[in-house]
Amino acid sequence: MALSKILPPLEDETLIDKLSEDEITDRCLGMLLGCCCGDILGANCEFSKPKKLQKKYKRVHSFLDSNERRFGQYTDDTEMTLAVCDSLIKNQGLNAEHLAKTYGRYFDSRPQRGYGPSVSKILRKISQGEIDYRESGTMIFPEGSYANGGLMRISPIGFSFRNASQEVMHEAVRLALLPTHVHPEAIEGTFLQAFSIAKFTKMNPKDFDADQWINELINMSKVELIKKRLEVVLECLHKEMTPLQVVELVTEPNEFGKTFQIRTADALASVCYIMGKFGKNPEQALEEIVILGGDADTVAAILGALIGSLYGSSWIPNRWFKNIENRSFEGLYVGRDSLLEAGKLLAKLDLKEIPIQSNSVDLESNENIKEEKEEKKD
Repeated sequence: MALSKILPPLEDETLIDKLSEDEITDRCLGMLLGCCCGDILGANCEFSKPKKLQKKYKRVHSFLDSNERRFGQYTDDTEMTLAVCDSLIKNQGLNAEHLAKTYGRYFDSRPQRGYGPSVSKILRKISQGEIDYRESGTMIFPEGSYANGGLMRISPIGFSFRNASQEVMHEAVRLALLPTHVHPEAIEGTFLQAFSIAKFTKMNPKDFDADQWINELINMSKVELIKKRLEVVLECLHKEMTPLQVVELVTEPNEFGKTFQIRTADALASVCYIMGKFGKNPEQALEEIVILGGDADTVAAILGALIGSLYGSSWIPNRWFKNIENRSFEGLYVGRDSLLEAGKLLAKLDLKEIPIQSNSVDLESNENIKEEKEEKKD
């Protein structure tokens, strides 16, 4: 593998102390903090063109100030992750209907955190009781959304189901995405992220092997586009290429730009490349992905969750940790202290099966929903 360049040291290189002596708890806390720190670090780089961003900052090593949000404020990526934590903790397991309503409750909270227009319409209707969560996933796009909104929030599922079978984890992912992302690409890519979280949570960091991991994802993937993107990543890891060159190869140009990784396949591939190339230097890995612009907050949140699940908490710089927003909102997990509280409770879960969902239906048919509605009318 081509060697990655190590960035020069900063004035403030201090890291936080390990947050828990219990290894599984520390991995959970690291995962949630990694997601949150990546999200905040990338938030003010989103939509930026990579070359302009690199010219302006050279290196994004600290949270950036912005007129759009308070300093240290996280986005919908972290908020939806905390919503998943909340529902899992309250139910001590996965309840798809409760989770859908929890997404709506967090969406309604303040401040607003930059949800995309499509998911905003869906969550608003779910919150107001205007649509069944089993139908909402096709409300905007008849075939479902293939966007990266599942990847960004799935880490609590991967962690909680770390010892479950792949079949159970896949179903848990499907149910967690059901209100918003039912496209096969979104489900499959998000499952691979959840699988990776579970794998890393149980792994000694010294045993991390990028080639082995990405090969495993390629062999597991049932979606051809994801498989092809990851094959490109694997090849590029052994070439002298810049991260920008690789992201351009694995990202489909869209209305937001040439390197805006809105597709699940594109976002997953970008994250896997940076993790594979810089994963042994976790802080640098996040810096490398946010300086690429595009959907910077989301891909950095996805990457941060992976890094935290592998390394726990003690890799996180103090300059990030101390500046995470720490406000509160009654009844919800909001802010740094609440995130840590959620992490300690989530760490106690070790789910191996999914309870029968009271309203579970086949995605290919809405007949059960229609029958229930008719019964209610009668």
